[in-house]
Amino acid sequence: MKSKNTLKKFITCMLIAAIAITGISLESVTTANAATTASYVQKWGTVTMKPGDTKKVIVTDFDGNDITTKYKWTSSDKNIVKVNMDFVSQSDLTECLELIAAGSGTVTLTGKAVSVLEDITTIQLTVTVKMAGPTAKQKKCKHKFVVTKKATCERAGVKTCKKCKLQKSIKRTDHKYVNTTIKTTEYDGYEYIVMCSGCDCPPFECPGSIPGGICPTSCDFTVVVTTKERGDVIDYPYHYDKVVYVEDHGGAGLDYRTWNDAIQEAVFETADHGVNGLRPDQNPNNHAAYTDSEWAYGEHEVTKTLKVCKYCNKEK
Repeated sequence: MKSKNTLKKFITCMLIAAIAITGISLESVTTANAATTASYVQKWGTVTMKPGDTKKVIVTDFDGNDITTKYKWTSSDKNIVKVNMDFVSQSDLTECLELIAAGSGTVTLTGKAVSVLEDITTIQLTVTVKMAGPTAKQKKCKHKFVVTKKATCERAGVKTCKKCKLQKSIKRTDHKYVNTTIKTTEYDGYEYIVMCSGCDCPPFECPGSIPGGICPTSCDFTVVVTTKERGDVIDYPYHYDKVVYVEDHGGAGLDYRTWNDAIQEAVFETADHGVNGLRPDQNPNNHAAYTDSEWAYGEHEVTKTLKVCKYCNKEK
């Protein structure tokens, strides 16, 4: 399998090199695959589509290198073009952009760099969606249109003249909402856990990494951040040493935006433990690190009735 993928990449590179030499537009190049194809287009380039079309695109830099996944893509008008990430094929899992022509017009696809290390933080593509105009012969035809691509709530449809093959777009349909019953798991609330990670054994040599082993310097000093309404019924099931209440820092309930100060106090308590709360045989320097996580309590199943589009699953 590895040699097969290497051969594919080699062939793709040779294609790109041949295109650069002959001057053929990258937009006309497709990747060979039994099921799907994808067009190459350079950054700042242009893509042309017809209403109702779905097109796969691999974005390259000016040297022909695939940069599709180095950017997060958005459309300036989702009513004209929707953009998703997809695969060119399931055999090599080459990621590409999937463009869906939902209507007619021109949009800008903007890619924002995922990493700050990219030289260019923002790039763009221009996508024009339009149907070809009628020829002189088609203008004289007494058209008899039939639907050749049904319109949905996600994209336009197409109707085609049976005689002259002229095509016209069909406007997207509205969502079709139906009552749908779903079951979900919800929780009554959350507690925030800060735990000292005091193991100072060399990497991969800690006895605690062996089933049944216990590190001689391991530490389970734990601080639980919660609300006063929890009182003495904290659901965190393991040992904990201290409790920090969010109400003491102006926070309440499940509004985690106001929990920052309480969590910082829990971190401070863990650091203070490392300096002042250890046994004489323990090294404070090895207790400066901590792990933190959320602990959910009150798990229960909820049955809800929602209005969901039967075609695209969008909730109303």
